[in-house]
Amino acid sequence: MAPNGQWRARTIQLDATNPTTTLEQGCWSVVDTNPWRVILETDGKATKARLTFMTDNVLRIDTINDIRPTLDYRLTRQAEVDGINELGNRPAPNCRP
Repeated sequence: MAPNGQWRARTIQLDATNPTTTLEQGCWSVVDTNPWRVILETDGKATKARLTFMTDNVLRIDTINDIRPTLDYRLTRQAEVDGINELGNRPAPNCRP
């Protein structure tokens, strides 16, 4: 998630015979402030994920593709590095900051 309202993701589904990689990008927006909650939308405006800030540095995944995880997944802030350079050729989504 970037300050300009854009997000990027690389998902690797591990399979014993054929691991697959999916690259996605879209826009994020705040939907509630008590606690802070955000949604990630794809380029087609479909909801990809719903996230809740646990602290200013930790996000909990509430749903992905409208499915609630059975385990508690948390994301932490990383250095300002965009490690998903495979998306450099795609046009950036038009997000409202």
